[in-house]
Amino acid sequence: MQIDPIKKVDAVSQSVTNSPQSMVKRADKDQIAFERYDGISKAIADTPTVRPEMVKKAKDLIGTVPYPPRETIEKISSLLAMHLQAKVDNLG
Repeated sequence: MQIDPIKKVDAVSQSVTNSPQSMVKRADKDQIAFERYDGISKAIADTPTVRPEMVKKAKDLIGTVPYPPRETIEKISSLLAMHLQAKVDNLG
C-alpha cells in the first residue's frame, strides 16, 4: 500500500485556506442582517402609535349615528337566538 502525503496535505491546506474566507463572507451576511434590522427598527420608530385620522373617524361614528346600527344588533341577536334554540333542541 502506498500513501501519497501530498494529497493529504493539499486537502488540509485547502480546508484551512477556505476557513477565513468563509468567515469573511459570513461577516458580510451578518452585517447585511444588521442593516436590515436597523432599517426595520427605524421604520417602527417612525410609525406613529396613534393615527389621528382614525381617532377622528371613530369619534364621528360614535357621535353622529347610533353605533352599532340597530340592524346589526338585531342580526346578531337573531343569530344568538338560533344557536341557543339549536342547543336546546339537542338537549331534549
